[in-house]
Amino acid sequence: MSRALAAAVIVAALTSATASSAPGRELKTSCRVVGLLQFSKLTKHPHFTTTIAYVVRGRVTYCISLGEISIGDGHWIDEVSTSGATISLEDGSLWLISPLDQVDTALWLPVDEITVTHSRDPSYPYRLVNTDEGETASARFLASN
Repeated sequence: MSRALAAAVIVAALTSATASSAPGRELKTSCRVVGLLQFSKLTKHPHFTTTIAYVVRGRVTYCISLGEISIGDGHWIDEVSTSGATISLEDGSLWLISPLDQVDTALWLPVDEITVTHSRDPSYPYRLVNTDEGETASARFLASN
């Protein structure tokens, strides 16, 4: 994926965030929005809320937007590319799959049940869990219809 496309996926308009980072706790902070490449240099273990991934360095919180993504179960595959490089789900979301996992995802079938979870990998910050096959794949959110 080109840097321009990766930058287009990240919403740069986020200037502050308020979200739950743990049950009963609320994160209220201004964050400095950075690109994916800069964020990946800051940490290999980001923290997550429902809307952002963030890391605190000194007194500055750096973050990237996670976009409008539906995390959790209840999803299913709508379409898998022939190579397994992209997967679209029933909600219209499109996912780029890590090259290391494409050999498995190429064999996934439409209507397989999927759970979307967070990952600690800033390059592929999500995991698609195929509960029918018992397999997982590292993924990056590309777009939503």
